[in-house]
Amino acid sequence: MKNTISWNKTSTPQELIELITILSEEYPIVENGSTGIYVRFERQATGLDIESYSNKTTIKYSSISSAARGIGKLLSTETPQNTKLSEELSFNTFGMLFDCSRNATIKVTFLKKYLRQMALMGYNMAMLYTKDAYELPDEPFFGYLRGRYTLKDLQSIDAYAEKLGIEMIGSVQALGHLEPTLQWPTYWQVKDTSSVILTSEKKSYELLEKIISFWSEAFKSRRLHLGMDETHDLGRGRFMDINGYKRGYDIFNNHLKKISTICSDFKIKPIIWSDMYFRMGSINGAYYDKSLVIPEDIKDDIPASVQLNYWDYYHENEEFYVDWITRHRNDLGFTPIMASGIWSWALFWQDFETTIATAVPCMNACIKENIKDFFFTVWGDDGAFCNMESVLAGAALMAEKAFSKNSELNESNAKKLFETVCRSDYNAHRAMSKLSYRNLNSPFEEICARSILWDDPLLQIYRKNQITKNSLWNAKTIKQYKKIAEQIAGIPKSDAAEFEYGKVLVKILIQKLELMADLDIAYANKDTHAMQKIAKTTILINDDINLFLQLFRKYMYARYNPQGFELLQIRMAGQKERFKELKNRLEEFISGEIDFIPELDEKASYKVVNKHYHDLATASYFV
Repeated sequence: MKNTISWNKTSTPQELIELITILSEEYPIVENGSTGIYVRFERQATGLDIESYSNKTTIKYSSISSAARGIGKLLSTETPQNTKLSEELSFNTFGMLFDCSRNATIKVTFLKKYLRQMALMGYNMAMLYTKDAYELPDEPFFGYLRGRYTLKDLQSIDAYAEKLGIEMIGSVQALGHLEPTLQWPTYWQVKDTSSVILTSEKKSYELLEKIISFWSEAFKSRRLHLGMDETHDLGRGRFMDINGYKRGYDIFNNHLKKISTICSDFKIKPIIWSDMYFRMGSINGAYYDKSLVIPEDIKDDIPASVQLNYWDYYHENEEFYVDWITRHRNDLGFTPIMASGIWSWALFWQDFETTIATAVPCMNACIKENIKDFFFTVWGDDGAFCNMESVLAGAALMAEKAFSKNSELNESNAKKLFETVCRSDYNAHRAMSKLSYRNLNSPFEEICARSILWDDPLLQIYRKNQITKNSLWNAKTIKQYKKIAEQIAGIPKSDAAEFEYGKVLVKILIQKLELMADLDIAYANKDTHAMQKIAKTTILINDDINLFLQLFRKYMYARYNPQGFELLQIRMAGQKERFKELKNRLEEFISGEIDFIPELDEKASYKVVNKHYHDLATASYFV
């Protein structure tokens, strides 16, 4: 920690007392301290200004969250005695959405830590995307075994966030993405398809009313995100059996009207994702299809009380975002809320390069188009295993952009702020970010750590496919991972425990790729001596998998509720068993018990393969 702040309760505005008191529990902020920088606070109409002379500093703030960012900037500055800073947030709402629905619900205590860190970066809103991860009265199977939050949990989080100047907004699902709930037989009556609720069933709305009632009590905010995205099979399951074919647009809008009425009863302002209005107007069902047509009667039929949320994590040019914001206004009649992404999903470490490439032009477009509500999604696709400190490193960088009057990113300032607020190594997170590489313009150029880890060591679905496209892929990836290992090798365990499992992960990935490259040559040449060495290496890899699981378990259990971690344990246990099987197959070949290994003789086809666990663990179909 660079600096110490001293403050006086008597001269500090009452609205900041709780904020400063909370921050002082973790950071060097001392009431009537005899050393450090003496800080006084003044309210102003807009923006954030910091002026320091000698050891006296004034933070002029326009909101509780801007005061919090002022404290964060002062704690992290290298010249606190001579600071002059003027910033203004480009948005009214500037927040983050945390995915708590994909096998990792954040512990209440650790979520409060996240909120403190967010506040010091200047964020003023947080969403918890929960699907079913909360307790509903008289619904024992809702969120069953999913680490669900109680009403008391959420009210505690909300009260804490309010003191930090952060608005908590619930984010649920009121139409699709309800597969965690609909999997249970008790909900068969409200089930249209495996993930979509039956919109012609009265009991569906009784359940949805419970959901909206619950969240109206959980958070003080009157805004509630109802989701309703990606309902591709809406009305095509039991709904069609019962009611026959109905146009998707009509089912969607009729449902939205009913939901809006329920929200009105609870004085809730509903937000929904906008993608289905675009997808249903596209021949290909695509969100970003420029040839799509939205019928005029649909635009006129959308309830005026709803806010539409445009999500886009994929485009690298500002013009596209401007175009789609304009389409929301012209084709749907709504100025949207904007959701960009801090690329966390299906990754072990946040992808800085893709975050920067997509979020910066998105923010520029939103500023140009006067979009006032903006947040970043932090999704957990494929099991929610991304390092959260790396996400906050990305959040610090994006906050610099949101508060800056310049178009350029100031990574130096982001690094100082992140390392002060999160006590973690920014450059090391930057290095670990290279575990995965994505070229958004070319799906054939990629390195994906999770796909290498999940890939079956005998079947090699992912690796064989990559080598078919680029024969140098294996060697190139090993070289990149060895460079990462060198960059993070010197991080002391006491300084950043979150890198300990990362070091082992990198080692496993290198060992696995080297083993499979050696296996290619050994099997092609029927070199039994080399095969014996490979068989012994499988034992060493399994030892490292055990260590990785031990360290990763400690990391995850400190941050998340335990329900859901079994998914990752099952996956890694499967890897260990398959490495044992590889050893067995090699020994059978070496002894002459078998003449060939069919799994290794299979060739990959030249195509793009999906990269999630269920696509790589086996080519067999689960039934």
